[in-house]
Amino acid sequence: MSIGQSSTSASYHDWTLLESRDGIVSYRGDTKVDGAVPTKVELTIVAEPADVVAAITDFDGYKDWIPYCTSSEVLRTVNADECYAYYFISPPMVADRDVVVHSVTSRAINGSYEVVIADTQDMLKEGPEGVIRMPHFLSHYWISVDGSGVTHITHINETTLGGSIPEFLTSWSSHGQPLSTMQALKERILKHKTSALHQR
Repeated sequence: MSIGQSSTSASYHDWTLLESRDGIVSYRGDTKVDGAVPTKVELTIVAEPADVVAAITDFDGYKDWIPYCTSSEVLRTVNADECYAYYFISPPMVADRDVVVHSVTSRAINGSYEVVIADTQDMLKEGPEGVIRMPHFLSHYWISVDGSGVTHITHINETTLGGSIPEFLTSWSSHGQPLSTMQALKERILKHKTSALHQR
């Protein structure tokens, strides 16, 4: 059991299986949280847990794998495991969105990690005129190892974009997006792993 996973998952009661492809399994929660439909995605990958955490918390690189993200930056680094960041997304056919987040990484004795990235009011940053600030954002990762050289990733996300959202975008964000985003993260982790091997 990865850090804290049971209590958070239980808060959504049940999960409905959405899709399983390329070793990635995605689910939808049956209970909305602050207007958001929770999603859960699971992946097993041959990679070091620390490399997974590094990819997840590389906010300057979010535009390379987060859907519709056109800019991202770290606003303030508290320490190696905590920072405030900002990123900006441009979904199709709707106003742009942005969010300021607080990211905290925790590590357990067994080598597992937990990363919590949530919207915050502690760090203020004005976005461009006309941009809608996301009213609710939570991205929660559990990264665990089993001793066989593989890393298990579980990601639960709750995002309320705010404002008016067309049905196709609402449907995609709770169905197709979770799996495609994890696929992009997987490719990013493996790409960096390959680059590191070539540099040795």
